[in-house]
Amino acid sequence: MTPARQRALKERFRDLVETVGGVDAAAGFCRPGKTALAQHYSLSPADADRFPPADAVIALEAVAGDAMVTRYMAAEAGALLVPMMVDKMGAGDLLRLMASKSRASTDLTEHLLEAQADGDFDPVEARQALEKMDDLLRVAATMRAFSRSERERHNEQAVPSGQGAERGCASSGGVVPVATADFGAGSASQCRRRLLEARPDGQRRTIARCR
Repeated sequence: MTPARQRALKERFRDLVETVGGVDAAAGFCRPGKTALAQHYSLSPADADRFPPADAVIALEAVAGDAMVTRYMAAEAGALLVPMMVDKMGAGDLLRLMASKSRASTDLTEHLLEAQADGDFDPVEARQALEKMDDLLRVAATMRAFSRSERERHNEQAVPSGQGAERGCASSGGVVPVATADFGAGSASQCRRRLLEARPDGQRRTIARCR
């Protein structure tokens, strides 16, 4: 890491500490003490090799409500940090987000057409375009996060408690552990069962139904 990037990282952490109320307040929200926190953002040559630990960054960003340090590190890695608000979403909100995404996409398209009509894409127009792109990405990322959380929630509900036995099943990737849930005795035509794929993270999802 170059000296300029080291300085920029320390400055972002200093801004974070100040946002939560200064070093005294910050010490009450995370593991490092006041002295260590001050060293983490100090620009003194004596503290040149001291940087904030990840757990302190996570804790303080949660208090600040702004991932300012993480956002900077993501940009340094060539990535974009997009906030997602899915905690209080319901199924009906997905359509509302789809409408928001359509409006954001239309707004961006109209802006780009207008900005480039004169053949010049100036810095102000570029900044405005970036803001509109971020709005579009934010909505799309929230839709994706909500859909993923719903999928995982239903996957967890798909496994009957205390039922099923692990066994192997061939797939293109080799042997995949699966579980067969027993829904009662009877002939094959009367018995309904589900084949459940066991994923590495312990979650399961229905991959087949048969009678």
